[in-house]
Amino acid sequence: MNRLKSIFFTLLVIITGVMIIDREETQAQSDSPIIIQREQAKRHQITCKVKSLDDISVSEGLSIQTGDTVCSDSARLRELQERKTFLESAIASEPSPLQFVPIELPPADFSKEETAVTIAKARLTRLEQNPPPELNFFNMNDSRIYEPHAFNSYLNYQDEIAEARYHLAQTIANLNNAKINRKQEEFQVSQQNLQKQHSIIVKQQEMNAAWMIQKNQLSTELSRINENLQNVRGVISPVSGNVHRVRFLNQDDENVLSVQIVINYE
Repeated sequence: MNRLKSIFFTLLVIITGVMIIDREETQAQSDSPIIIQREQAKRHQITCKVKSLDDISVSEGLSIQTGDTVCSDSARLRELQERKTFLESAIASEPSPLQFVPIELPPADFSKEETAVTIAKARLTRLEQNPPPELNFFNMNDSRIYEPHAFNSYLNYQDEIAEARYHLAQTIANLNNAKINRKQEEFQVSQQNLQKQHSIIVKQQEMNAAWMIQKNQLSTELSRINENLQNVRGVISPVSGNVHRVRFLNQDDENVLSVQIVINYE
């Protein structure tokens, strides 16, 4: 009987101790601070179809903003951009105006003719200032008979005077003809310059008209190129965040790669 009482008392002490420990743990838990777990970052997945890994514009860990390009057809963009640069340069390079270079004659030179006139005048003046002695007979026949030497000198002098006067007249005529020919040449050259200038004006107008047609064609193509550049800009990110993963998915029969881009965002 005493043994049973001793066992019962021992069990009561053990149970009481356990209850005290549980009460202390419960009290300790109730006194602990509340731990709030933050919500994990959201993830946005983008699947791109590209022809080369170079078409991927982002890499893992990169911070991007809304509207940033994540993938694009870089080869096509490069082709369009090069064509755009060429078209813009071609449109800006208007044809230079045609230059009118007039036909010009060398300076007029009548020195040869004028020298000939000067020499002829000097010869005639020299002859006129040095006539032979006068004949002693009024009748030329008498002079021819009675003073043949003086008569022959007189005839020779008259021939020389006549030839000198004729030569002077001829040199003056040559000078005048040279001046007339020069006037005719100047007139012909002026007519040629007028025709040349008119031809250049007509050609310039034709070139301008052709350039305007070509410029309109180039401008139309440039507008189309700009539209294509907008259309092939590529896939843009709809969120701001960090690139979590860039993963290759597969490649089709046309060597087009499927790449998955995962973006973490708040």
